[in-house]
Amino acid sequence: MNYDVSKENVSTLSIAFDSCKEVPLDIDFTLPDYCPDIQKILKCSVKPHITSRNISGGQISIEGNAEIKIIYIDSSSPQIRSCENSAMFSASLDMKNNPENALAFTSAKTEYINCRAVSPRKIDLHGALSVCARVFEKNNTEISSSVNGQDIEQKISKVPLSNLIGMGGQQFTVSETLEVGENKPSPEMIINSEVVFLSGEPKIMANKVVVKGDLIVKILYVSDIDTGTIEKVEYEIPISQIVDVSGISDECECITKIEILEHKIQIPNDSENNQNLLSVDIKCGATVFAFCPKEINLVTDVYSRKYETQNTYMPLSTQQILKNFSETLSIQDSVELPNTEIKEVINIAASVSNVKTSLSDEKISVKGVLKLDILGINYDDTPFYSERTIDFEKNLSETLIGENIQFETEITPTDIKLSSQGGNKINFSADLDTNIIAYITNTINMVTEVEADESSTPQNSDSPSVTVYFANQGESIWNIARKYRSSVNSIKEENNISSDVLQESQMILVPTK
Repeated sequence: MNYDVSKENVSTLSIAFDSCKEVPLDIDFTLPDYCPDIQKILKCSVKPHITSRNISGGQISIEGNAEIKIIYIDSSSPQIRSCENSAMFSASLDMKNNPENALAFTSAKTEYINCRAVSPRKIDLHGALSVCARVFEKNNTEISSSVNGQDIEQKISKVPLSNLIGMGGQQFTVSETLEVGENKPSPEMIINSEVVFLSGEPKIMANKVVVKGDLIVKILYVSDIDTGTIEKVEYEIPISQIVDVSGISDECECITKIEILEHKIQIPNDSENNQNLLSVDIKCGATVFAFCPKEINLVTDVYSRKYETQNTYMPLSTQQILKNFSETLSIQDSVELPNTEIKEVINIAASVSNVKTSLSDEKISVKGVLKLDILGINYDDTPFYSERTIDFEKNLSETLIGENIQFETEITPTDIKLSSQGGNKINFSADLDTNIIAYITNTINMVTEVEADESSTPQNSDSPSVTVYFANQGESIWNIARKYRSSVNSIKEENNISSDVLQESQMILVPTK
């Protein structure tokens, strides 16, 4: 005989796939006519951008474009110049299955790059990209909330979790024509650019989420080709994008993510009448996960007071989001550039890697490696480029209490400022926009089926009896009741016990009937 098990549906988020594939990048190209000859390469960078991704038949196909930027010294004068090229790349990653209700995050980064000028006009470039995919899947799981039967005793655990209501994604493009400003000279050549996103507070509407934030655009350009004068401009572009998420309500917690898929900064060809313009096109991807807090009743053990039972168990993995917050961390430090006498620092760009988040004594701390890309001029008026790394560790103002807490952390440098320079030393400050999701993952065995052995000897329901049991400190009342096919409540009442676990060794009376 099988007992009836009442079921309830919960939705959870799982990682269906998480892997990377290395893609070689081997190209050579000749500088276009408008770029002067190369005396020395200062920096060769490759920024890969994902242009499309598709999940089909257990395979995720990714295509992208690698933007190649060469910053170098002009052979005819010691001026900084820049030249661009691009190369297409693709990768296919095999998954074990074809997930339904899935969203994919894809990314690509440069693992290493070697480039050299084989002639004043020809570049030879070799390197490798890591193309990565992380696929999230919505799982609808039946849980056992109760077992029905007059002779049944069941152990119910109350489990808090974050119930996944829905998820959605939307790609969009931000196109702007920006003025350089009255106090800045007109751009003649773009040297470098970067775009980062600072998230704002999302707004929940009927079955929709408005993702808000600011795109920070930083542009380094040459204002006079003859003198090589370099200028910097920075813009803040507010964005607001609607993403459809069915079933979302005000009680839900939203986790939003904006990916910068690709960006192009150009000097408009039709800007003869106004030379102080820059054309900006930024392709973005917005993703939203909506969770609502929920507490479920989960049957973790069952027995019959009448028959021997055979239980079937299944592990259930749940996640509970504890905190989702942002904080700006500030770093003040210095770096030295050996064999360099710094006359001027033109630009400092930064990135963060090897991020780890930990919890100790209720304090959340993050540590990582801050990489600085420094472009400047020596006292002999020769341009230089240098890379420096700094280890950092910072405590956050937010606190948490608990164990086995996991963290998802993203850190984006937003504001790098030069505080002073002298000799070969640079003092700087950096603001790091830090986004953290703190959560707990629990795996609990739940009862899915209960089968009674009707051939076993039933308890005599007509003859009440009491068994004397000598219990040890720390024993569970449930385990004692299960052993003798009694009930937890009757043992507690008979012995005037209030707790579920015995606080001391003692003799107890176990009623059976």
